[in-house]
Amino acid sequence: MKSTYLTAAAAVLVAGSAFAGVSTTNKIGRIKVDSGMANTIIALPFTTIGELDSTQMNATNYVLTTNLKTGDTLTEMSVEGSSYIWSGWTLLDDGGPWTAVTQSEGSNTRPPSATAVFNRGRALMLKRTGYNPTTSGPFYIIGQIAMNGCSFTPVANSGSARYTPTLVANPYPHSITLQALCGYVTGTPSANDQIVLGTGETAAYDAVAASWKYVVNAAYAEWPTTDVPTIPAGVGFWYRSKGSSVPTFTFPAE
Repeated sequence: MKSTYLTAAAAVLVAGSAFAGVSTTNKIGRIKVDSGMANTIIALPFTTIGELDSTQMNATNYVLTTNLKTGDTLTEMSVEGSSYIWSGWTLLDDGGPWTAVTQSEGSNTRPPSATAVFNRGRALMLKRTGYNPTTSGPFYIIGQIAMNGCSFTPVANSGSARYTPTLVANPYPHSITLQALCGYVTGTPSANDQIVLGTGETAAYDAVAASWKYVVNAAYAEWPTTDVPTIPAGVGFWYRSKGSSVPTFTFPAE
């Protein structure tokens, strides 16, 4: 993943009239995401351009549709009882604007909420139809770089025998190792809660040792020193809750 940083003035020259109102010296960032997967957990690490105190962003303004195709979708996930509900947007034309999805009767996919803005630290799912790792190309996220810290609390398990999943973002414009990510967890997770990367690498909470452990083939293992599991910039991960006690991810300012 490649991150590019521009001053606000430079961003105006690049983007034209879309950023004509930007007059601050805050940094504007662009992240190039080469996910290598048809379904990518996409992070929202930025805030709204030109709003100094903003903690939110509108995903459809800042997830660019360059290289994306008709039928690709950008969705958030919520949990209602034992059901997982997806809501968001789709592309009606290659590289065109994001358009709210419609709901078919009985479908678990719905139109987005009226506001459809998300706090930094949230993550969405980008699903690319007809994805080809050789020809599909990367996608891009832009926004104002946030210098402050942020926090995010996953959804607790409401008694289901299954894990309750939440999409969480890498909120920084740079990569984080899985082991370092575990260090941002504050509070007490439930036993066997999991942090799962889109590539499958997993950490689980060992309640007996009160610590996060690396998991290989459903067993605790030593943290790797080579081929270290990493969450790239612009990408998120799953938090899978097993019980009613969930921690908060507290990401410090940089």
